[in-house]
Amino acid sequence: NPHWVNSLTGTSNGAEITLERRAIDGFNGWLSYAWNDSRYDDPASPGHPAESFPSDFHQRHTVNAFVAYRWSGRTSLSARYRYGSNFPIAGYVGQDANGYVLSSERNGTRLPSYARLDFRADRAFTYRKTRATLFIEVINATNRENYRPSGFGVNTLSRRVSNPLETVFPLLPVAGVLIEFSSISVRRTAAERLSNIRRTVVSCPDDGNAVRLESADVSHDCGTLRAR
Repeated sequence: NPHWVNSLTGTSNGAEITLERRAIDGFNGWLSYAWNDSRYDDPASPGHPAESFPSDFHQRHTVNAFVAYRWSGRTSLSARYRYGSNFPIAGYVGQDANGYVLSSERNGTRLPSYARLDFRADRAFTYRKTRATLFIEVINATNRENYRPSGFGVNTLSRRVSNPLETVFPLLPVAGVLIEFSSISVRRTAAERLSNIRRTVVSCPDDGNAVRLESADVSHDCGTLRAR
């Protein structure tokens, strides 16, 4: 296809650091920070100057944090926080005082930063081989407006760009139950049968001592098994 050329090259660099505390009971959690720099290079071609621009999924800063408190194996509370400097609006989109417009710079305008705080409480109940976990969760507890890219339209006369982004879910309370069933499959192997064998020494009338093996599966007497 003469209208499509696979000419992009790029580089990506990043680093991540994580701090974590693990505990069976009490407080546990982790905190992580990631830095990323991801860019594309498009060489010059007839009617098209060379370009260097952030990749479509370039997010410079990302922070994740999680903390939980567990009273026992049955009850726990937890909170999770996410932050991202967010991605570019893919394409030649700029911004002015009146909104979004066409621009000569590719991926030059970013989505507003993303941040979300969630809370969750769990309570487990066990009955025989069944475990039921009741949970209550609040997603986006601060009711922050976060955005994601949207298929936008362009007015070629005014060069205005309409609706390049849309909001994601607002504060969202959730409640539910998780039911788990456990089953134990018992399989008796040859090794297990041998582990149940009792080894004793008995007196045989003609050959002295012999080894006698006794179990539900194996039984030998002096006439069939001799000591070496």
